[in-house]
Amino acid sequence: LFAFIELGEASDAWKKGEPEERIAEELIDTIFYILDASRLACPTINMDEIFKKKLDKNLNRPFQYGEGHRKN
Repeated sequence: LFAFIELGEASDAWKKGEPEERIAEELIDTIFYILDASRLACPTINMDEIFKKKLDKNLNRPFQYGEGHRKN
């Protein structure tokens, strides 16, 4: 739940035009909460290994959203 709160704070800071460092801090807080939740939910899983597999999978598929998908 706290990850959603932090993500909301990052979104608010971005919409208000606050400094990028403030936005980044809130996004990092979001990551911390998600990593903590992953440790609690999946204590026997090697998250580094899963992350690498998922990153490879994402890098080898067509962009579906984000900058790579944006049409000029």
